[in-house]
Amino acid sequence: MANGTLVSSKGTWKGEVTIAGVNMQGEFEVFDSGGGWKFLLRKLMLQSFKAIHEYETDIVHITGNGISMTITNQNQARTTEAKATKEDAQEMMTMQDASTEPPDKNDGEERDIVPTNLLNNDTEAFTRITDPKKLRRVTYIVKLVQIGDDLSIEEQEKVKELILQYADIFVCLLSEVLPVPGAEHQLNIPQDATFHTRVHQKALMPPQTKFLHSKIDEMLTAGIIKKVPADAVKCCTTTVLTQKAHEQGGLTLEELQHRVNEQCAQHGKPPAFTLPEQDIAAEAPLEQPGLQKWHICQNFNEVNKHTVITPMPQGDI
Repeated sequence: MANGTLVSSKGTWKGEVTIAGVNMQGEFEVFDSGGGWKFLLRKLMLQSFKAIHEYETDIVHITGNGISMTITNQNQARTTEAKATKEDAQEMMTMQDASTEPPDKNDGEERDIVPTNLLNNDTEAFTRITDPKKLRRVTYIVKLVQIGDDLSIEEQEKVKELILQYADIFVCLLSEVLPVPGAEHQLNIPQDATFHTRVHQKALMPPQTKFLHSKIDEMLTAGIIKKVPADAVKCCTTTVLTQKAHEQGGLTLEELQHRVNEQCAQHGKPPAFTLPEQDIAAEAPLEQPGLQKWHICQNFNEVNKHTVITPMPQGDI
C-alpha cells in the first residue's frame, strides 16, 4: 500500500468489463478494504476506456467498441445545485454592488445600533442562509473583524470592501455552518467493538461549566448533536477545556517594541527600535477581563482505534 503496509490479496479476476455499455478486457485484485472503498479503477483501466474526467461538471467520458458514453456522478444533482447557489450569490453580489455602496460608507443609522458584545442579542444579523448580503449582517461582520492599525485608510477600505464581496462565507452562529453537498462520513465500527460507558471526568470550574453548557445548548439548537436516552449511549470519554490563546488581549506593537528596547539596554546594546519615550504615568489602566472562552477537546482515542483509515493502493487511481 501507499504507506508501506502489506495487505494480502484475496484473489485475482480477469475478464470483460462493461461500463455504461462500453466493453473492455480488464484484470482486478481483490483486497479487504475494511469499508475504505468499494471499487477502484487504476490508471491502466482508465486508459483502456479512454476516460476523460471533467471536474467542473463531475462527469466522465469513456470510449470503446465503437461507442462513446458519459457517466455522471451519483452526487451530480447536489453539485449542480451548489453551483447554481454560487451563481445566484454572485449575481446578487453584482446587483448589490451596482445599487448600493459598501456598509462602511453608508450614512444610515442602522450600523450604529448593531451590537457587538453578544452575538445572541442580534438575531436579525444572522441571515447567512436567507440573505447573506443583508446590510445589517455585513455591517455586523465588518465591526467584528479586527483590522490592524498598521494599514492605511485606503487599505482598510479595501479590506472592508473585500468583506462585503465575500460576506456569504462568514459564519456568525453554528447554525449557519452549511454541510458540504454529497459529503458523508462513515465510522465503520466493528459489530463486536466495546467501549467504556462510564468516565472519570475531571471536575470543571463554574465558569467552565457555564461555557460548556452554553455550547452544548448551541449545538443542540443547530442540530449538530441531539439528545439520546442513557441506554443508547455506546461510548463515554472525557472532555477537556483548554484556554484559548490571545483571548484576553495583550501588548500593542509599540509596547512590545519598548520591551525589546528595555532588554537591549539591560544587556548593554543599542535600542532595536527608534521610539518616543514611554510615559509610564499616562499608561492606560488594564482592561477588565471579558467572557472567558475555551477550546472543547473530546478524547476519541477509543473510537479511533477501530476507525483507522484504510491504506490506499500505490500508483495512479
